Amino acid sequence: MLDVNAQLLVLLPLLASGIGWLVIQSYRRSDARQAQMIELYKKQADEAKARAEAAEKREDRAWAKARAYWRLLVEHGIDPIPPIEDGDDL
Repeated sequence: MLDVNAQLLVLLPLLASGIGWLVIQSYRRSDARQAQMIELYKKQADEAKARAEAAEKREDRAWAKARAYWRLLVEHGIDPIPPIEDGDDL
């Protein structure tokens, strides 16, 4: 039977390689988790950009409607901005 020192000489490299393997697996999981988070952030940024563009289009349409309404009033001789009279609240 091997003495204790010989057993330790055999077991220590195995133990060290096992710990090294665990550390590598931990880094791999961490890298995979970071990659997932990056993809999630990219997706959220793309969605936010799409929402902002849609809001901008809605605002542009609203301004276009307001300009068309203004032109319609002017074409029919209606003053779009009525004069302010005394006592009117602003």
